[in-house]
Amino acid sequence: MDRLVRFFVERHLLVNVLTATVIVLGLLSASRTNVEGFPDVQLPRFLITAALPGASARDVETKITIPIEDELSEIDGLDNFTTVITDNRSITSVELDDDTPDEEVIDKEREIRNAIQAITDFPPDLTDEPRILRLDPNKQPILEIAVSGDSEAIVEASKRIEKAVLRAYGVGVINTVGLADPELRVLVDPAAARAHGVTLLDVVRTIERRNISDTGGVLESAGDRRQVVMWSRFEDPFEVGDVILRYQEDGPLRVHDIARLELGREDVGLIAGTNGQPGLSLVVSKLADADVIKTRRAIGEALDSVELPERVEVAIVNDVSYEMRNRMSVLLTNGAMGLALVALIVFLFLAPSAAIWVCVGVPLVIMGVIAVMPHVNMTINFVSTVAFVIVLGMLVDDAVVVAEKILLRRQEGLAPADAAVAGTVAVARPVIASAVTTLLAFAPMLAIGGVPSKIIWQIPAVVCIALVISLLESFLILPAHMSVI
Repeated sequence: MDRLVRFFVERHLLVNVLTATVIVLGLLSASRTNVEGFPDVQLPRFLITAALPGASARDVETKITIPIEDELSEIDGLDNFTTVITDNRSITSVELDDDTPDEEVIDKEREIRNAIQAITDFPPDLTDEPRILRLDPNKQPILEIAVSGDSEAIVEASKRIEKAVLRAYGVGVINTVGLADPELRVLVDPAAARAHGVTLLDVVRTIERRNISDTGGVLESAGDRRQVVMWSRFEDPFEVGDVILRYQEDGPLRVHDIARLELGREDVGLIAGTNGQPGLSLVVSKLADADVIKTRRAIGEALDSVELPERVEVAIVNDVSYEMRNRMSVLLTNGAMGLALVALIVFLFLAPSAAIWVCVGVPLVIMGVIAVMPHVNMTINFVSTVAFVIVLGMLVDDAVVVAEKILLRRQEGLAPADAAVAGTVAVARPVIASAVTTLLAFAPMLAIGGVPSKIIWQIPAVVCIALVISLLESFLILPAHMSVI
């Protein structure tokens, strides 16, 4: 220990270079490390959703849920699966063991997708394939854009906003809430239909047969090649009124002869509004590897570039990045206050020059931790910032003890370099013992297991890394600086 400390005490240039290197690496890492809401975790949870419009819960169970559960029961390694069935919808939750490795979670997702795609006896009226979602904290919504105002103008405004925001950095998916899909209502006049001998099923089937598209293969000849395509889809919704139901003596009977057409929107049983005005919300989710704060800033710039119609207002609500920015502000504020209080106490009991070097160690250790974080798959998130707040008060303990002992050796008449070495070596064992006891207090959190361990492991990791770097700073860098005062 004596030789190691003396090696650095006698090489001030090396110590200064190391100090500058740690600060530069920390700043570079801080600028490149993503700021996220939660750690990147592969949660062993999946949701399988399927919709069968107009079906009762019993029909949904028979036609959708049972085939899905039969396939899931054939997959090895699933902990359990449960299904919630309502009218029109089936939602199956699949769980793996909490300690399942991330690679195996991805493999199981692939197996589940293949199993669901292999089901061939779904009913014909199941228009959309079942959706399989893996619960990913980093793909959760980060904010909502509330659009309110005139009911007609907000539709056009939402399209402009969505187009602009999708081009912004880090934006993954935008889901619109409160804006139902457009639909054409065919309101059949019962008296007119009876007079012409037409039933509702006749109208439905005729419209379905008219609104089709298909590909019939390829026709090839010696000098030509053509693809056979049948296209009979409605380009204009009101073309439905011109569909011929049948031919009669006085000419063709069309849909508009027995029905009235209305263009509106689907009734989804949901009304959205903001500040007492009708409106809608655009729920924005970020990409998994995007920075929350940078994405929020890019969304704000995209919104500023959108030219909105009159009588339309836009507001950002449920902003997750606000909490992250608040945490960072608390960390910086607490760090500055803590450093100021520590400096005050140290200045009262130690020489001013020693107090300065003790205080320099705090940001140096923090920069060192930030420089190490990307190499151990850590990001700046809610959990890691909590760890920084916890460890902030521990970083000066070692440095205060070492600095005080070095000053004591100076007062005893030793030369600056010899005092730095002797003082550091004298307190090395108790300082290391103190740090080790703290490490042992936090280390068991790494062995909790399950999903909680995947989320909170960064707290003990940050604390342990910070304490180790604090020890290195107290034994290698601080003595060299103290030897020149």
